[in-house]
Amino acid sequence: MERREYMESSIVRHGEVENITTFMERGEKPNYETFLSYMNGEIDPPIDQETTSELIKKRVEAGELRKSDFDVIISAPALRAKQTAMGIKEITGSNAGIRTTDYLREVHIPMQTITSEFYASASDLSVVREKFLNSFFNGEKVDESVVDVFHRAQRFMEYLRKIKTLTSSKPLFVTHGIFARFLRLAIDNEDRELNEDQIQELVKQDFHQTPRPGTVGGIKLASTKEGTKIVGTI
Repeated sequence: MERREYMESSIVRHGEVENITTFMERGEKPNYETFLSYMNGEIDPPIDQETTSELIKKRVEAGELRKSDFDVIISAPALRAKQTAMGIKEITGSNAGIRTTDYLREVHIPMQTITSEFYASASDLSVVREKFLNSFFNGEKVDESVVDVFHRAQRFMEYLRKIKTLTSSKPLFVTHGIFARFLRLAIDNEDRELNEDQIQELVKQDFHQTPRPGTVGGIKLASTKEGTKIVGTI
């Protein structure tokens, strides 16, 4: 097969999660025990099918998700990501195959600082989010540190280059909100050699300044021999 020099692809966040995401999008607090289990990766909840389907339909109607843009959907292993991939396939009328990759898996956030007392007293979810993200930025982890996740995003870029050069596929990727932000940082800093301290500071600044992608939202990419660039949003 002739090596391609150009490939378009998209990366989107999964759909809304039953009893969790809708609260989080509004800044409200879900049930404490459920929320901690979700953030720690201890549960694998399904999506809210009706709400997510409506969001996908809106993306399709706006021309942001088109059947012609992809011929394979590559999803994170979590149920909510796989169900979102299936929803995109069905609503667009695509014949695309669906497969999973561990590169796109969720980032599990350490929640040791989020006690039931603190959670109950927090005015809204933004206060809770700031506290657990700061613990993550300061070195606490479940299974990956900030630097580990950034390096995983860099490995995903290598995986993307292999898809471009070794296949004729047009991929659509379905991942998680936090990892999507790491991916965007890895893309924007693809040509930089960063040490661990620089990665920590880069991620910390970005998370405090840049909003996360909306539900079933994300970015469009163009990959060339010079590198990968963000060319649009979803």
